Amino acid sequence: MNESQTDEPPRRRKPYQWALLALGPIVLVVIITMLDVEALWNTLRSVDIGMFVLAGFILCSTVFIRTWRWRMLLADLTHEVPPYRDLVLIFAYATYVGVATPGRLGEFVKAFHLRSYGVSMGAATATVLTDRLLDIIVLLLVALTAVILVAVPGAQTSVVVPVIIVAVVASLVFAWWLLRSPALDRLVRAAARVEHPRLRGVLERLAEFGRDFRAAIRMQAVSTLGIAIVLTVIGWAVVYGANWLIAESIGLGLTYVQVVVVSAVSSVAAQLPVTVLGVGTRDAVAIVVLATYGVGQEGAVALSTLFLASILFVALACAPSAFSAPVRFARKQTSDVES
Repeated sequence: MNESQTDEPPRRRKPYQWALLALGPIVLVVIITMLDVEALWNTLRSVDIGMFVLAGFILCSTVFIRTWRWRMLLADLTHEVPPYRDLVLIFAYATYVGVATPGRLGEFVKAFHLRSYGVSMGAATATVLTDRLLDIIVLLLVALTAVILVAVPGAQTSVVVPVIIVAVVASLVFAWWLLRSPALDRLVRAAARVEHPRLRGVLERLAEFGRDFRAAIRMQAVSTLGIAIVLTVIGWAVVYGANWLIAESIGLGLTYVQVVVVSAVSSVAAQLPVTVLGVGTRDAVAIVVLATYGVGQEGAVALSTLFLASILFVALACAPSAFSAPVRFARKQTSDVES
């Protein structure tokens, strides 16, 4: 290992960052003090374990759907696409790593593992970013629609929802066009013309990464993106189906659409960088949304708790992938490069 690496102190979170992460747990503590804890405990004890475990395995099945989507994105960039089995194991490992990170940014570890298959870092990151953005876009569209349906009386029969959806989609199309534009290449090259040698070296590496990234973006076929969007919708439909089973396991009597609403909005709240694993933020949103469906606070927190438990269930199911051959080989290559 280089001396510069050994002498570099480890990065530590600043006090205000720790304080931000504590906001979610603080919110949860406040919520619990307002609840009938005995009623909450009785609701959790009444869970149908078999139905919950079935929901957990259904959630695990989305790893295969999303890996298939990721493999399609990769196929546009290279003729030597890694075997589907290897990609499933890498995706499962990234799912395990990404659970505890805000916005599941830890899933970008997939890009590092693709390097062992000869895929450039820029191209690998492009596929991972596209893969992640597809999930986020569908989630945000569903959550935005859900918020309008809950918060705006009569929105179901108005043009508000379709107008906002069209505006969001148009913005995303513009952002995609900008990523494919050569204008960004020129900006990166201009930024690399600096006199400081070390800074110039960093910017040159960024420029190389940017060229690979945008080249990969331009190689993504429209037809591939169309199929990927369909697979994304299917994946989220499966997730919401599993969440409906979870709601049924404690007898809340919610419809599928109602579960979609609370799931989407609480998922967005869970991504806020003020908590870990969505603790507190997910519960607060669940209470507000489910109140409109006549579900009490104890039932809402119980459902939110089971949503968290299902996420941990999937993470634990994916954990053994850390010991699989493709993941161990990629980690060894990365450590060899850094040493």
